[in-house]
Amino acid sequence: MTPMFHGVRRGDAMLARDVGEEPFRVEVTARQWWRAVRYSDVEGTPLFDDNEILVPAGRPIEIVLEAEDVIHSCWVPCLGGKLDAIAGKTNVLRLEADQPGIYRGMCAEFCGAKHARMGFHLVAMAEDDLQQALRERVVTVPEGGADGARAFERHCASCHSIDGRAQTPQAGPNLAAVRLRRHLVAGWLRNDPGELRRWLEEHQTIKPGNHMGNLSHVEDAELDAIAEWLEGR
Repeated sequence: MTPMFHGVRRGDAMLARDVGEEPFRVEVTARQWWRAVRYSDVEGTPLFDDNEILVPAGRPIEIVLEAEDVIHSCWVPCLGGKLDAIAGKTNVLRLEADQPGIYRGMCAEFCGAKHARMGFHLVAMAEDDLQQALRERVVTVPEGGADGARAFERHCASCHSIDGRAQTPQAGPNLAAVRLRRHLVAGWLRNDPGELRRWLEEHQTIKPGNHMGNLSHVEDAELDAIAEWLEGR
């Protein structure tokens, strides 16, 4: 009876109800093996980000789930039950984080070879801090680094956007505010210039089977420049 009790309690918390406060809504589209995140209104226009979901603490949250390929799911164990993301269907996961904090999330529906490395972080913060964090992500081009910008355009721009206001190309995550994220590679690596640089060169070793193109033909100096430019160094 105990598992049934907890299942009913978790499921009940995910139902739509009149809570007397407008929920904070964010759209998340899952694909192998990362998540595109869309905030519908940041200073009047949509904002696109990836693999890190920023939400207010102490306020109801609605995560609108869709998928681009196979069935995925969204699960933040500390906050509630899981809900599937299915291509051609929209589901809404309802949660609430009582306190500010960083909550680990994962895909709980087997979605292919790298299912185990399709994590994410839900970051709950005070309302004012949230609005400031979202405004900081309204980035079109990282500052400086002309060599890095040129190398990015040659080797990365066909799959990745660096405009937080632009819809992410389907092939890869939006990298406009990558320097502000706490983790890289769907929560798998800590975010620092060394790890980003290592990912560019060793991405098939770190996450075998991912869809990122082979960069073995790119000179080390160009990879260095791309990593430094994206991290805003």
